[in-house]
Amino acid sequence: MVFKSAVDWWFYAVVATTVLLFLIVAIPVVRAGSNVGIIVMVLTGVLGLGFPVWLLFSTHYTVTERELAIKSGPFKWRIERASIQYVTPSSSALSSPALSLKRLDIRYGEGRSVLVSPANQGDFISALSVELR
Repeated sequence: MVFKSAVDWWFYAVVATTVLLFLIVAIPVVRAGSNVGIIVMVLTGVLGLGFPVWLLFSTHYTVTERELAIKSGPFKWRIERASIQYVTPSSSALSSPALSLKRLDIRYGEGRSVLVSPANQGDFISALSVELR
């Protein structure tokens, strides 16, 4: 089963702010007509705007019989379901493959954890068949 990440308003606010700041800087550079400046602005725009959009469209969690696969942009995790010890609700703002602060802290392996934010947490926990603490 594939579960998309929930997305909070703050993620959209970060993207909108990035676009606004990019435009504020880009307009004078384009008006100045500097080829190097324009190239730098294009590269900055692709990276600065492309990365959040990539995260928005690619962050999801796949539960199979054997594993939990997490994908968020260029980042990937593969966690054996048998190694998952428990899941705890969290609102931690730590960096993670989660686009919402309504998160689940998945504890697995030897003291490892990852934060995720599936849009449908109940179905996600049921699919994992783990204990919610």
